[in-house]
Amino acid sequence: MTRNLLNRIKRLRVRYLIERLTHAKTGRCAFTLVEVVVVIASIGIMFSLLAPTVRKKQDAENVSPQVVAMAVLETDILATDLP
Repeated sequence: MTRNLLNRIKRLRVRYLIERLTHAKTGRCAFTLVEVVVVIASIGIMFSLLAPTVRKKQDAENVSPQVVAMAVLETDILATDLP
């Protein structure tokens, strides 16, 4: 009798969990509005943290060769010892 009762409790527990995870009418799993908002917010935060880094890299790639040459020349001039 105890074994039968334990099996019945297990089946009820599984049925309860399935009903909690699915809609009773449609039988499909769905996300709550809060979960969707949290996911969208976390994606937005990750994007906002990544965007400045990408922007700096693009700006560094867009530097003209003349600017690079001037910077090298300026470094060379400052590095030389003048009497």
